[in-house]
Amino acid sequence: MAILTTFKVSGDPDELFAIEQTYAAEASEVGRANGLISITIVRTDTGLMLVNVWENEEGMERTAAHIGPIASSKGMPAIEDWHKYEVLDRR
Repeated sequence: MAILTTFKVSGDPDELFAIEQTYAAEASEVGRANGLISITIVRTDTGLMLVNVWENEEGMERTAAHIGPIASSKGMPAIEDWHKYEVLDRR
């Protein structure tokens, strides 16, 4: 079952995006190996929101376990307002 996840990080959007770019290639590689379909990053009034579509929850969990510590070590703040949704249709 495909899922869509969303979460936010608070801070200066430009600084947060610069941090994200320091590990983006590895996140994409690990994610794709674990069923990542797409990543979308948007600017919010308080920082960034990331919206990801996954083939399944297990792949998302494996990727998060791998990338979470890397993101933290690079200075990315803790994620906030995390949500998971079942994908019914994707075009």
